[in-house]
Amino acid sequence: MFVCGFCGNNSKHGEKLRRVVVETKTVNHPHRYDCYTNSRQTSDDPGGTGTQIAKELHECESCFELSQRQRGTGALIPEEVQKQRAGT
Repeated sequence: MFVCGFCGNNSKHGEKLRRVVVETKTVNHPHRYDCYTNSRQTSDDPGGTGTQIAKELHECESCFELSQRQRGTGALIPEEVQKQRAGT
């Protein structure tokens, strides 16, 4: 069981959890020497730039259906869900 990050309701028993990425961050990975080894050779990890999830929310099935109908795919931000439920 979980608490929906959009509407704040507790989930029902057996309800499917959907994770929604709300925020990402860019991370620079350093160059690493001789990090991959096997019995015959070693190799370097070149490092580079990538993205990581900084914040994600749990979404209940009713909020997921609402977001699918409104945008096709993807999730709503919490304020939009609260406005939809309030009828404004």
